[in-house]
Parts: sequence; C-alpha cells; structure tokens
Amino acid sequence: RRLSPPVAGGGGGDDARGGGEAARASRAGTEAEAEIRPGDLRRTGPILGQIASTGLLPGGAALTDEDAANAHADVFGSDPPKVARRNGRIAALEGEIRRLPPDERRDLERALRHSPLLCSSGVHARLIIDDDNFDPRVAARRLAKYWEQRFQMFGGRAFSDGVLTEPTFYDYLRYYGKCSEISRDPDADADKKRIAAEYVRCVHRTKIAALDRIVESASPNDKAAFLEAHARCPEVAASDEAKLDFLRCEDFVEAKAAERMMTYWKARKTFFGPEIFHRRIRLRDMEAHILDLRHFRFLQLMQEPDGHGRAVIGVFYSSLIGEGWTEESVAKYCFYIMEAAFERETCRLNGVVLLDNHRQSTDNSLQKIKRYRKIVRAVITSYTPVRVRALHIFLRPGSWWQHLAARLVNSVGGSFFFSRAVIHADSDEENVSLLEGQFNIPRCLIPAELGGSATCDDWDSWVEARMGNDL
Repeated sequence: RRLSPPVAGGGGGDDARGGGEAARASRAGTEAEAEIRPGDLRRTGPILGQIASTGLLPGGAALTDEDAANAHADVFGSDPPKVARRNGRIAALEGEIRRLPPDERRDLERALRHSPLLCSSGVHARLIIDDDNFDPRVAARRLAKYWEQRFQMFGGRAFSDGVLTEPTFYDYLRYYGKCSEISRDPDADADKKRIAAEYVRCVHRTKIAALDRIVESASPNDKAAFLEAHARCPEVAASDEAKLDFLRCEDFVEAKAAERMMTYWKARKTFFGPEIFHRRIRLRDMEAHILDLRHFRFLQLMQEPDGHGRAVIGVFYSSLIGEGWTEESVAKYCFYIMEAAFERETCRLNGVVLLDNHRQSTDNSLQKIKRYRKIVRAVITSYTPVRVRALHIFLRPGSWWQHLAARLVNSVGGSFFFSRAVIHADSDEENVSLLEGQFNIPRCLIPAELGGSATCDDWDSWVEARMGNDL
C-alpha cells in the first residue's frame, strides 16, 4: 500500500519498522553483524523459524526476505550486511547520476520524475546494482544510456503507466525513512533537506487526513472514548503528533493506526475511569500500594536510550507474585511506564527494547501471573503506540531452557515477536558483552540482576524525582 501519492518532483514512498522513525532499511549494517540464520538460538538474535526448525514450536512459519531484513534491523539497529551494501550502492549510484552532464542524464531524469524510486525498485537498476563488478560511475552512465535508447525507440511511451516497475510497500517505507532522516540531518545539503522535508510533510498530511476519515466512519461505540478525550483534552488526544505516533507504530497503514488509537482511548477510559483518562497520567493517579517503592519495579524504564536511540525497559514479572496487585493496577502501571518512555522523542521515533528477566521463572510461577502477563502484552502490543524493536529474554543456563523459551516467546504475541526475540542463557558477563557488542545496549542500561550496573537505587531516585515534579 502506498503511503502517499507521489509528490511533484519528489516521488512516493514511506516509513519503516526499524531502528529510527523509519531507519530499518536506511541504516548501514556492518559485516561483523550476524546474518539471520537457523542455529545458535542464544546468539543469532531473531528466532522465528529457528525455534520452529528445532522442533520447539509447531508449524514452522517462515519469514519473507523483507520481513527477515526488517527484523534484523529492529533487533540489531542496522540492516543486514547484504542490505546495507545494496543501500550503499544505491546512494552511490544516485550521487553519480547527479554528476552526469545534463544532456547525458536528460532521459534518465524523465524516468525518475515518473518513478522516483527507480534506482531501488527498477529491474534494470537492480541488475546494475547487484553486479559483482559494480562501479557507481560506470553504473550511472549505463543507466542513463539505457533510458536514452529506450526513449529513442518508444518515445513518450517509454515512461507510460504500467511500464515502469511498481515499487513495493517496503520500497515506500524505506523512501519515507530516508527522507525523514535527511530532513532532520543538520549537515544535509540544503536542497535535498528541503525536498525531503516537503515530502515528509506531504505524507503526514495525507495519512493524518486518511486516519481522520476512518475514525469519522467508525461505529459510535468504537470511537466514543477517543471523541470524548478529543473534546476534553484536545492537546493530548487531537494533536497531529499524537496521531503520527499511532501511524508510525503501524507503518503508516491508517486503518490499523485508527483501530489502535481508538482501542487505546477505550482502554484508558476502562482502567483510569471517566474522570482522568483524557489527560496526561501522573504517578499520583496510581493506586496507593503501587507507590510503595518495594513494589514499583516490575517494569523499569532506564534513564537513557541505547546506542540506537531506543528506550530500554527491564521486565521483572516475579515482582507481581504476592499481595496487592490487580489486573487494573498492573494495566495502570504499564500505561504509565510506556507513556513516560514516550516523553522522549527518541523513543517515539525509534521504539523500545525489552529486557525480560525470567531467570527465576518456572511453569508454576508463570501460571500464577498469567493473567497479569496478558494485560501487559495487551497494553504494549495492542493499545499504546509503542514499537517493540527487540525482546531479550534472560534464562538460567541449563538443558531445560529451550522449552521455557519457546513458551515465553509464544505467549508474547505472534510472529512479529518471534522474529525479534533473543534468548540469553549464559553467564552475566557473557550476556552483557553480547548486549554491548552486538546490540549496542551499554552496561549502564542493563539491570544489576542481569549483570549490568542499573540498580534499584537508580530506579528509586527516578521515581522520587517524578513524584516531586508531579509527573
């Protein structure tokens, strides 16, 4: 699905599910990063297909190449090496095209006006880019010559609709991501930055308008909570930025974004009540026992983003075993932590990473908190506009852990999380070394229980500061 109509002189395309706002396919990977492959469950990262290939899960669902690349970008924060190399070649080709004499590139520019994503989606451009002997200068001249000869043979029909290769949904996502990054880059060429920014604004206008139309046509019951919040607190519910959060979360598919947004406000009203659901939630809105710092840690938001700009959240389900917690209080707490993370622009653009501590988990303990885990899953995966880029699950080393790992990942929710789950069952030092070296999550953002240096005292200080500032 296109993210917007082509912009005059600028092209068509759109966002991605990875790394930055759309950086899944625009960030450069390194040759040192592991390709997604079956095998070592603990270290390769994304594991959809890997668990299935070991017989731990039924079905054996497989990822498409695009989905596998997107999962890699989400988990590692950069493209797989092959995709990164291809993107680098595309950028080099585009740069050399701009350096060609105007009369030499005239017909190629006409083709680019008809299909701005020609260099990434065109069949002939792909053949040139994938050539083992790729040279950007030679490639630019070859592509220009091809379009010159094509125009000589067919005239205007060379650029007619249906002749040029139609870009895929992922092509548009990557193009939007590229434009979004250029528009925010202080060192970008002024003209490129202006064109990119205008394209991003066009996509935003188009998609927000489409989302509004879907909400308008929704059933009264589905949109009632949103409309009430819209009327009572428009700066929170009705702002374009808030709508963009939901659109980004759903790769700018407006139908999914509208559904998530209306579900979000309906859930907020259910858990927080009609008096306060429409406004910003504060700590003082939590139930009294949650504010007891001894309980206030089953989700721990780290105070800084990781190396890819993603919020890092430690998950300690064992804290829910015992007295005091209810499904309502768990939901309220989860909403609060996710929305605290969303106060950071880097989180809204780049998503979150979960560090899920199950070192003490057993079948019995998981059964006790099953209903709470369902609530957490719903808030994170269905209600809030949060994109979980990676799910790191920590288990005790041992021969039994694969069975539990399969159950844990299966309970999180669908193939999207299967492909973004990383199992850690080594020593603290080995796990931390892997997180720092391969996933760009520094030790200071890893809870002490998992071998890092983020302590309960750090968390208590953060909570107390927010209480003092009425946040």
